[in-house]
Amino acid sequence: MRRFYLIALLLISSLLLVGLLAWQAHYAVSSHRHTAESVLGDYADLASSEFVRRTLTEIGYYGYYPLIRATRAWAVENPGAALVAPADLPADEEQARALELASYLFTYDARTGALETSDPELPAALAAELGRRLEALVEDAPTDGSYASVFAEIEGEMHSFVYAAGDVGQTPPRRLLGFGVDLSLLGGWIERAVGRGPLLPPSLSDGELTNESIFLEVILGEDQLLYRLGEPYQPWFGVEKPFGDSYRGLLEEITVRLAIDPEVAPQLVIGGLPRSRLPLLLGILGLVVGLVLIAIMQLRRERALIRLRSDFVSRVSHELRTPLTQIRMFAETLLLKRVRSPEEGQRALEIIDRESRRLSHLVENVLQFSRSEHDAIQLAPEPRSLAPLLSELVDEFNPLLDEGGASVVTRLVDNPQVTVDEDAMRQIVLNLLENAVKYGPPRQEVQLGTTQRNGRVQVWVDDEGPGIRTADRERIWEPFQRVAPDPGSALTGTGIGLSVVRDLVARHGGTTWVEDGLRGGARFVVELPATGGEASG
Repeated sequence: MRRFYLIALLLISSLLLVGLLAWQAHYAVSSHRHTAESVLGDYADLASSEFVRRTLTEIGYYGYYPLIRATRAWAVENPGAALVAPADLPADEEQARALELASYLFTYDARTGALETSDPELPAALAAELGRRLEALVEDAPTDGSYASVFAEIEGEMHSFVYAAGDVGQTPPRRLLGFGVDLSLLGGWIERAVGRGPLLPPSLSDGELTNESIFLEVILGEDQLLYRLGEPYQPWFGVEKPFGDSYRGLLEEITVRLAIDPEVAPQLVIGGLPRSRLPLLLGILGLVVGLVLIAIMQLRRERALIRLRSDFVSRVSHELRTPLTQIRMFAETLLLKRVRSPEEGQRALEIIDRESRRLSHLVENVLQFSRSEHDAIQLAPEPRSLAPLLSELVDEFNPLLDEGGASVVTRLVDNPQVTVDEDAMRQIVLNLLENAVKYGPPRQEVQLGTTQRNGRVQVWVDDEGPGIRTADRERIWEPFQRVAPDPGSALTGTGIGLSVVRDLVARHGGTTWVEDGLRGGARFVVELPATGGEASG
């Protein structure tokens, strides 16, 4: 008992240890993955910062700044003249490319509040909002020759304009000038900024990592797409950041979303992006749990088997002691000449003979069971006529009947021929007869019969006992299993007789089962292959 609990404790401890190791492995992989994901996120943030810097330079320095210079130069050279369209501004080569960003030009007189635009068809709502914004911006307008940007949502549509002081150095300026931005063209300028080179430093991957491994999305306002590079990656390891108030809010209403392809993780992170080992670890843990449960079940079965073997040894000892006691007692009676008549002496000899036979049969059963467990049974089957063999076995069994008054009657149909080992057949039939007599009532008639059909021969033993419940009809063939007629029954036995029967029959290529008897008891059936037709006497 203590050994069983010790082994069970060791198995459970091993299971807990495996669980702990699995958890540690999962934790290590998860930590590595979290670190790798964090690194990819940091690189995405680095790339987005480079993109913001590069885009502000591209649009601000190569776009808005030349446009402001060209607008201011024209206003200085043409004081009081009506504004011309952006395309009509005199400009050098650098300024000419920037002119495409302007959808209209404007000037604002800070003293009178008069707003003039180059587009006579400018929507009234836009012109009114532009005038209100410029009026509020006069005090803070840059007077050092630089410029600032403003975004405004008018009637559900986003607008942007760039303004600067018309008279540099005058504080506050007397006049503001600038242009409205054609936002639909910003995508092309963003694409030029991206095309100037990798957004990630080439030193990170020896120059092998290009912008093809980056997803980039530039959004104006809530959902207006200005530019997209690639498709979103899954899983997502990226950042989303606004341009903010950089360069005096040059692109403050624009947001950039950027992510790095997880497939290039090995080029950026040592060891790459580890895959989750959770399914594998759970599978291994489940397998270990299953093995431990199987081991515990086997231990329980072994424990039950040990208990059954112990009971078996106890029962065998009792079964051996009973005939030995009878033999010894009547042998001493004869040796001491205590018999009172020749008939009494004859009776003593008959008892000694019967108990010797019973003892011999019990020993043969135990030996047969031991050989079966070690697969050491050697059979020598020979064709035999079944009827004479069964009659001989009944004659051999009759002396084993005690004073209970039971009798054995044969119901042999025809004379089938089977190929059997004679000693094995003897063991089979005697065990079935002994079982029927033991579990049946006193003075019962036990029938031993044969039936032949479809090339098979059935040998059956029918008793007048209580029968076998359906639930127990397979269990009784297992070693050490006994089914007593009632819980208080005093019947004894080794519990191996029917197990020996089934094993020997199986070794002959036959089958065994138990069914309801014709007289209310149980009928045990042994079915064997027939060797041929009927045999003569």
